[in-house]
Amino acid sequence: MYKKTQTLDKITSSKLLHQPLWNNSLLLYKGQSIFFKFWINSGILYLKDMIGDDGKLIDIKNFSNTLENKSNWLCEYGIIRYTLQPFIKKYNLSNARSTNIHDNTSFQFYTEFSNIEKPFCQKS
Repeated sequence: MYKKTQTLDKITSSKLLHQPLWNNSLLLYKGQSIFFKFWINSGILYLKDMIGDDGKLIDIKNFSNTLENKSNWLCEYGIIRYTLQPFIKKYNLSNARSTNIHDNTSFQFYTEFSNIEKPFCQKS
């Protein structure tokens, strides 16, 4: 599980947007961290990936085209919505689209190790 390095009272909106969605002890649903493999495979990794230009959760109509595998996605979207709602109410997240994450992040998932890298543009 992602280690809780800061409490919610001391975290800034920018640092909140950098939080991974998966296996994060700050983002709990019914006391458990969340993990949706198909969302990870679709590139949805951080809280910022779920926030629109208006600082609110991405609309379900616009989001449906993002996922590669849509099995059970409505239920999972509801879980994400429920989990993120307190943060969306408490923080101004309207800068989500302009927030860049430049690191090479590794996540330990229960049975395997995944290294998630953002691809860089190659010069022609």
